[in-house]
Amino acid sequence: MAIAPRKLRLPGDDPSSAVPVSLVGTPAGFVSRLLALLIDVALLGGVLLVGGVIWYALLFVMPRGLSSALPASMQRLTSLLAEIIIPGVAAVIVVCGYFLFFFTVTGQTIGKRALGLRVVAADGGKLPVRRAALRLAGYVLSALPFYYGFLAMLFDARRRTWHDRLAHTLVVYAWEARPDERFLARGIARLKR
Repeated sequence: MAIAPRKLRLPGDDPSSAVPVSLVGTPAGFVSRLLALLIDVALLGGVLLVGGVIWYALLFVMPRGLSSALPASMQRLTSLLAEIIIPGVAAVIVVCGYFLFFFTVTGQTIGKRALGLRVVAADGGKLPVRRAALRLAGYVLSALPFYYGFLAMLFDARRRTWHDRLAHTLVVYAWEARPDERFLARGIARLKR
């Protein structure tokens, strides 16, 4: 269950207008989520690049004598398999495995952990594998129409994207981040004038 943020009351305020002191459990913002995703994409891109270089280096140094004994059509098929299909399937497995593992085990990918974010079920619990897979598939839906699904968080009070709605998940702050109370107090005092 999401942790309710503690509240700060300023002198003379009514109790309902308290300012959150801790952001733990509150929905994560657009910039935090974008930066976390960029970290994950850069990390996965690096892993896939290194893996691809190793794979193609192995293909280059492997003896061609094995495939030369095959008919020409089979040589093309083995070439297609070795150069395109196997690396493509491996890339999909690595990317899906990365997100599914981290969503279900900790709720935090490396990028989300770096920014203090966590993916939780809408009721605040841990994410089961089925819902994590649904959320991952929802990334594609969120990205397809010019990333409108990601921008949907800007118009939702709980900052949910299309893939969050599809899988019934939330992305919340997991760090004990604290806003600057003096800054908030000055802003509230200006609003009251």
